[in-house]
Amino acid sequence: RHIRAIAMEHREDDETRGVLGASDELRKGLLHLLSNGSDAARYWCCHCIVSLSHKHAANQTVIATHDGMMHAILSVLQHGTALSRGAACSALVEATFRNA
Repeated sequence: RHIRAIAMEHREDDETRGVLGASDELRKGLLHLLSNGSDAARYWCCHCIVSLSHKHAANQTVIATHDGMMHAILSVLQHGTALSRGAACSALVEATFRNA
């Protein structure tokens, strides 16, 4: 939630969101939680991806191409609750199709 709050606070600040999105450690952490976290953790990870990717082509690219990320989001779509599936849908759109 905290990372999402930072991204939301700087939603119009492409530079800050770019620094966050460029962090390999952050993306690895998001991937880990998407793959191994609780449904609530998956929900917040998806919203973090949405916040980082929104209207930010560089973040879209690094998130969408991060090894295993799309698979993890699709897994949430297949196995999550209604709440996390909705968030995963948003993450998939923001990290791929919306900015294309």
